[in-house]
This record gives sequence, structure tokens and C-alpha cells, in this order.
Amino acid sequence: MATTANITAVQRISRLRRSPDFQQNPTRAIARRLLWHSRWALTRTPWQVRLGANLSVLVPKCGVGALIYYLGYSEPETARFLTEVLKPGMTFWDIGAHIGEYSMLAARKVGPSGAVHAFEPLPNIFELLSRNATSNSLCNISLNQCAVSDRTSLAELSIHPEAPMSYLKQDATIDEMLPAISVETISLDEYFNISGCTPDLIKVDVEGAERLVLAGAAELLSLPPGRAPDWIIEYAPQNCTRFGYAAEALIGMLHDYQYQTYWIGGEGVLEPTQSPPPWESSGNFAAVKHRPVL
Repeated sequence: MATTANITAVQRISRLRRSPDFQQNPTRAIARRLLWHSRWALTRTPWQVRLGANLSVLVPKCGVGALIYYLGYSEPETARFLTEVLKPGMTFWDIGAHIGEYSMLAARKVGPSGAVHAFEPLPNIFELLSRNATSNSLCNISLNQCAVSDRTSLAELSIHPEAPMSYLKQDATIDEMLPAISVETISLDEYFNISGCTPDLIKVDVEGAERLVLAGAAELLSLPPGRAPDWIIEYAPQNCTRFGYAAEALIGMLHDYQYQTYWIGGEGVLEPTQSPPPWESSGNFAAVKHRPVL
């Protein structure tokens, strides 16, 4: 997940200069950043800010909230991709929904005839997710307070000071000094069979646990072209290392199920994953299963 945490002053200046809002209007961009920091110096109460063109969202003090305030979405390229792909009547699953920015965008795109299923295990963040769905009158979002993994069970969730960077605790996990809570987990195949609905698009942003999510989705991944869901998956090598695997393994898993994979570049443009990623540290890739050409 995009964040402004854990970067140096030099990196912040470099990121600011590359930011679309700064390039469009430097004065306004700097003013918004000053206002953002000034506001949180006065209170820690969640702030209701604009989300995209016609939604609002309660954000806590975090990097994702800052990016929403500055740019409209924390990952504008992901928002553009969803806007292009989702159509009325579709079903969208949001794994690691956080405060619901993409769940809400998807809910508006799929409309009353479609459905959104959001998964978020952190209790305080889940509360904001629920409040955001209610305040925007989005009745087509089903909320699930649990983590998604390779099995239906219980797991420990390490709580990072930057909430979107919290992650499932593994044997190979470092940062053992972080506090942790016990959360329920479910596999996507289990949810697929319980819910009785087939998703058209699944977004996965779980801070390194992406391989666990895919391992618990063999049935969904095995569906034929035309029924198999498309995927948006975070590609963050540092997070994957925490779980003891290389990020390239995610692409390999999708290829094993005959998916084609593409980096999601600027403006939501798709680029084949045979080429290097179009970003410096992390981003997202899409996976689709095409019908064979006869």
C-alpha cells in the first residue's frame, strides 16, 4: 500500500517534486501539505476529506490518508484501472480494504446491481471502513472483519504504527517488538464457497501476505477464462522478504494458473511483466486469464 512513512527528508523532497499535484500547481500542493500537518498537530480525530470526484472518506493520521488528501486517491493509477475495468453488475473483492477508498470507488462503479466484499482485520480501521460505507450510503458493500490467508483459522496480526503497514505474523517475521492481536482468517476459496458469488476482480494489498492469499485461492485461480477473476496484487519486494519469499514468486504463481500478468503503470496503463517494473520500490500488477485464440 502506498505510504509516506519511513522516508528521509531528501526522499520526501524528491517525491514531492514528482507528485502530480505539485507538477500541476506547486503552491497549492505545498499549502495542502502544510494544512495536513497543522491539522494533526491540533487533534487526532479522523478527518473527513474528499475521495475522488463524488465521495468522502474519514481518514486517520497516516500516509494513505495524506495521499488521499493530496491526490484524491492514495494510488491514482489503481483508481484509474478500477474505473476502466469495473462495470455495473460486477462483483469486486477488496482484500486489505483499510478505510475503504477502493471499496467505495468500486461500489459506485458496479452500482446497485453489483457487489463489493471488503476484508479488513484491524478493529479501529474496520470501524472507519464501516462508517465510510454508511456515510456514503453504499448499501452494496459487504464488510468482513477478518484477514485473508491460506486457511480459515486464527492468526497473529502485528500492529505497525502506520496502520496500513500492519501484517500477519509469520515464523520468519522480523520486527517482533511490534504489538500483536489475534484475528480471524479465512481463505478466498472458503469465502467463495460460503458466499456463493464469483468475483470479477480481486484486489490484494496485505503487506507481504499476498502469497498466502493466493495459496488459499486455488479453486478460484483454476476457474476457466470467462469465469476466472481478474486480480490486482501489490508487488512490494521488501514486504515479501519479510515472509521469506521473492516478489517474483507471485507472478510465477499466477502464470502456473495460465494467467497473463501486467504492471499497472502511470495513468493505469498496463505493461507486460517481462519488462522491469515502472516504479522505484513497489507498485501493483494485474493478472487476467484470456480466452484462447482459436
